[in-house]
Amino acid sequence: MTDITKLQDDVRELVERINDKHGHERPELISYMKVVEELGEITEVLLSAEIDSRKGGRRRREDVSEELGGEIADAVIALVSLANDFGIDASDFIDRKMQKHYKRLKEF
Repeated sequence: MTDITKLQDDVRELVERINDKHGHERPELISYMKVVEELGEITEVLLSAEIDSRKGGRRRREDVSEELGGEIADAVIALVSLANDFGIDASDFIDRKMQKHYKRLKEF
């Protein structure tokens, strides 16, 4: 079983404090926009390792790992927040999806 219950609880507490501080009335909309924003930032980091930039050329793959890790973490937090907004037990859904993928592998 994938146990991300503590992560969901921690994210719920953090996001509730952020929403209270900023007066967000539609937290699910904010969570979704954060998911999209973070995926865009992941894209920017990946592109910086693939194409020459006006800011100094192409970055080496090894040089983007730290930044990429941070952006992936931000995306995971945003996705967990979105799951929380809809009362989704992410552990349960991840387990079910993983089992489905393992089953597909056995079929090949």
